[in-house]
Amino acid sequence: VDNLPIALARDLGATYVIASDVNAEMVDDLSQLESLSAIAMQAVVLATRAKAITQYEQADLLYKIPLKQYNALDFIHWNEILKTGEETAAEMHEQLRALASLIEEEHPLQPHSADRLGRYVQMPPPMIKRVEVRDISTTPMKRPLEAKTFEHFVGKLLDWRTNRELNLLLRELRVVKGLSSLSYEMGEEGTLIILQRGFGKPLGEVFMGFSSDTGFSNALASSISWFRADAYLGATVEEFLGSPLTLKVSGQLGSKSDMRLGISYPYSFSQHGALDVDFSVGYLVGGLTALSAPTNANRSAPLDRVFTSLLGISLSIGDRLQVYLDGVYDFAFLHNQSYDPQHIYHGRLQSSLLYSTLLNHFSMQGIRLEVLNSIGFHRSMTWASRVSFVHKIPIGLNDSLRYDLAISMIREPYPLITSYADTGSLDGIPGYAPLSLHRDLAMVGIGWDHRLFEILGYPTFLRLIARGGIFDGYNPYAGVKASTDKVFDQLMWDLGFGVGVGLDAPIGEVSLSFGVTITGKMTFMIGIH
Repeated sequence: VDNLPIALARDLGATYVIASDVNAEMVDDLSQLESLSAIAMQAVVLATRAKAITQYEQADLLYKIPLKQYNALDFIHWNEILKTGEETAAEMHEQLRALASLIEEEHPLQPHSADRLGRYVQMPPPMIKRVEVRDISTTPMKRPLEAKTFEHFVGKLLDWRTNRELNLLLRELRVVKGLSSLSYEMGEEGTLIILQRGFGKPLGEVFMGFSSDTGFSNALASSISWFRADAYLGATVEEFLGSPLTLKVSGQLGSKSDMRLGISYPYSFSQHGALDVDFSVGYLVGGLTALSAPTNANRSAPLDRVFTSLLGISLSIGDRLQVYLDGVYDFAFLHNQSYDPQHIYHGRLQSSLLYSTLLNHFSMQGIRLEVLNSIGFHRSMTWASRVSFVHKIPIGLNDSLRYDLAISMIREPYPLITSYADTGSLDGIPGYAPLSLHRDLAMVGIGWDHRLFEILGYPTFLRLIARGGIFDGYNPYAGVKASTDKVFDQLMWDLGFGVGVGLDAPIGEVSLSFGVTITGKMTFMIGIH
């Protein structure tokens, strides 16, 4: 871990580096280490301090902020922390002026053209006629960004509105693609040049995440509130043991525990796409059925277990399209004796397609198409078919309209939660609680998103949504197999209206929402996804 990457900044081409070390001082009073968060923070400081100190001399200007009296969760002392930083900056003012003078001396400002029209800001904004993406990484990236990602800017003037829209998109792309830097400049003849820089050739990657939601609802199966939380951790190692294989390990802990181990063989690869052969095995334990679901207050012990294996091929084309063809075999043991049988052997072939230009849930424009089909066998033939489509259309710098369509029809082993569509998901009917399960579901919705303001540089959003749907009347929480496999049997319908606010933060997409339906269902939810 490098919390003060001065050397990295130099390696990436920085001529001058101004650094700030907020962990410059160690805690010397043991009474400050009385909480778990304080101990954890001090452990992080110890782990990173040696590497930070060795880089001090490579900085042109170094601020050492004395914050040893505060720990990582001292949010109530933000005013004092800011004041300490301001005082440190004031003490270093003369050093900053000296550095500014040095920069001015070594790199004097020179106009590119003596005939330009006054100051640069008074020049007419250039027209974007074409887009070019340049990879300026030390080691060329395997899959650089595609110019068509920015094609909607062609024909626009690079004025302040386009500049802000472009910067917001670059910020999202830099985070999603894991880039070191992503910037732009105007070239000759109206060429918008996108400059991307990666971190070099990684032979491995570690990723982690967190997902949680809680709330109140009168649409739950047996209570009025719920809470779910899951943590994710995974790693990939390329060229494993000197071979062309990629090793993949992932785990989940929370409402269910999930451990998977897989390998991937790059059968074919080019700048524009890749074809991989994948194999993985996994073990899951937890609440995997409706009767042991975390939103079911009368749930049985979450001790269901599933062994799963997968062999398939995956095709990626550019940044937008992924296609999968997999053979999957599951062996499940259900803890609840209400189910008959308690052992499930389920093999299936499944194909899926994902085409998306939406970077995340709060993106202001783009489309997302998902298609999944499967056929298998468990005592009799099983099958599933799902299609969903979302289109977001910008109507200004801070606003966008959306419409979405979705249909699911599933006939797979009835005890498992994965055999149902969720009416109460983020893209479900407002007013329904999570894990409102149905075998058959068709929905259509419209919505409006508005970008509000930024908190510490991260955008916040307001969303209004109206979505309705039809679904079958079978209740999986009864724990009894449906009497018929007829599609959309005992047809029901509902229409919901929702309002929510969200924050696109580093920890995930934080949202607070409220929904109500015309049949009286209401749900209030806070979540991180």
